[in-house]
Order: sequence, then C-alpha cells, then structure tokens
Amino acid sequence: MPYLIAAVAILGVLTLFNLFLLYGVIRRLGAQNQPRSAGIAEAGSVVGAFAATTTDGVDLTTSDLQPDTLVGFFTPSCSACTEELPRFVDAAAGRAQDRVLAVVVGTETDTIEQARALSPKARVVVAPLGAGIVKAFDVQGYPSFALIGAAGEVKVSGGLNAVTQAIR
Repeated sequence: MPYLIAAVAILGVLTLFNLFLLYGVIRRLGAQNQPRSAGIAEAGSVVGAFAATTTDGVDLTTSDLQPDTLVGFFTPSCSACTEELPRFVDAAAGRAQDRVLAVVVGTETDTIEQARALSPKARVVVAPLGAGIVKAFDVQGYPSFALIGAAGEVKVSGGLNAVTQAIR
C-alpha cells in the first residue's frame, strides 16, 4: 500500500511538471504568432537613400519626399493589401499627388492592377522585392504605411488608421 501511495504521488508530480512545460511551450508559440506592430521603419528613424522611377517616368529620390508625405507599400500577393488599397486611396483624396507615394512590390505584370488603382491619387513606383526604395524604408511586411516628416524622418508608421489619424 505505501508503494501505491508513493507511485500516485510521483505520477501526480510528473503530471504537474508536464503541464507546466506544456504551458511554457504554448506561451512561446503564441508569442511567435503575434503580428508585427509595423512593417516599416519605426517612428523617428530617417528614410534611407533611394532612387526610383514612377510609373509616369519621373525620377524620385529621398530628397523629393515632401513633409507630411503619406507612403504606402503594397504587393499583389497580399490579401490585406487588397483590402487596404481602397482605404489608402480614400486617405490620399484631397492631398496633393506629390504628398502621396505608393510603392507596389513585385513584377511589372503582377502589379499592373494595383498600380493602376493607385495612380490617380499617388506617385506610384513599381519595385522588385529587395529594391532600394524597399530597403530605404526598412519594409518588413505588407501592407506598410508611414507619414514622413520635414527632415525625411518617419513621423508615424504602422497601420493605416494610425497614419491617417496623424494627418488630421
């Protein structure tokens, strides 16, 4: 009988230890699956140097970014980009076209629809993955949005709601 009690006690302790380890694994997996708060350079960081050409054939560099420029990065393979694109176009309404920059990342054939939808309201750059403009803004995910300050720094970055609220 004392052996049975000892076996049950040991089994109970091992079960609790196993539950504790399982809880730790689940917490760690949950932390890995959290979405990034921003897919673009953090507020306060300066946009790196870049040179790009818009779909209209206009050369664009870092020095061409006006204060309070609304910037959006999209890619055709992203369902969230498809959802946010019309909202970005709405946010660009009423702003001068030189104060809105949209970058569509992908091949020219894949990006045609998104570039066409953005072009009436923004300067549009079609760039391959890893292009200089993508690196200059430190884009880590799509869609990504930012508002550029007077000194070429990122004033606000993150979701479109946060960026558009900073404009108002």
